[in-house]
Amino acid sequence: MSDSSPTKPPRTGARGLAPPNTLGLDDADERNLAVIRATIKDCSEPIVERFSGRLFGLEGHPSAPESSVRPDPSAPALVPGPMGVEPASGVPGAAPPLEPGARVTLDSYAAVFEVVAGQLRTRLEAGALPSVLGTLNKLLWFDAARAVELEHERAMKAVRELSGRLEVAEQKVQELSRTDPLTEVLNRQHLLAALESEFDRSRRFRHPFSLLMVAVDDLARIGAQHGPAACDAVLKGAARLLGHMTRPSDVVGRYGFDEFVVGLVECEPNAAVLTGQRVCDALGPISHGGATIEGNLRVGIAALGAGGASLASFLSEAELALRRARAEGKVCFASGPAEGSRAAGAPRASLLSS
Repeated sequence: MSDSSPTKPPRTGARGLAPPNTLGLDDADERNLAVIRATIKDCSEPIVERFSGRLFGLEGHPSAPESSVRPDPSAPALVPGPMGVEPASGVPGAAPPLEPGARVTLDSYAAVFEVVAGQLRTRLEAGALPSVLGTLNKLLWFDAARAVELEHERAMKAVRELSGRLEVAEQKVQELSRTDPLTEVLNRQHLLAALESEFDRSRRFRHPFSLLMVAVDDLARIGAQHGPAACDAVLKGAARLLGHMTRPSDVVGRYGFDEFVVGLVECEPNAAVLTGQRVCDALGPISHGGATIEGNLRVGIAALGAGGASLASFLSEAELALRRARAEGKVCFASGPAEGSRAAGAPRASLLSS
């Protein structure tokens, strides 16, 4: 048991209140609680009335007896706030107002200390005053420390939630920056970057690599007859078709207004021709706005080795083959014996309505 008067610690920037040596309550503190409770109960200062519920009405607080009165549910909620704010202006005994929803700061606790200490000075003899003030100081610091801890936990939770949302948003932004907004395949910039990577890898390790350059036939006519939205529907249908008919390792992207490029990884020329034929035969009528639109695809094919030493020359070979395919209505290979036309009688599946 210790009734000795605590040494007055240095001021911390908030009036009167100072860190105690320990937040634990001893026997002397237990005796002092009754005096402090009675003083706070008789105090009419608004800030003290609001703090009294926090100090003496919260279950689990070391100053709250089992029979303590719980806070008034209609009282404004106090939100714990960070320490280190500017000291409140005013004279000792004049507590700054605490509006509903205002943040509780270290200076608010200091204001409570000043008001209650002023009341205690009028009730206690000089010899008993230091011990009671020491207990009051402990109680206020205990609550202030808890308020700061709660504020930190809430802030960290908010930071984690915000970080999660930002990560999702960043992934979405990255995905949007990579894809064509209409067809949702790679846009031209990222298509060329992906093709360059696969082209270099295939050349370095001497692996097969083929290109399909796919064009939607008569897109201008479709737009003139059915409107721009019909063109969009056909382009989206063609993009979905290419996604369905290629492997996850392949590269699919929009190359021009009505053109797509598919990079077939580890694909021999003959297999590329068969894939091109299946692509052409798979796009069936597309329903849009109550109308049925006949969409046709033309495919130019190039295989690594048919072009030059760069991706640009490789793409040029596929473009030349596509021009022939547009003119002749065929699947055309860039060069060599793999050249061929669409297989006669191949089924045309009705696919991908808008």
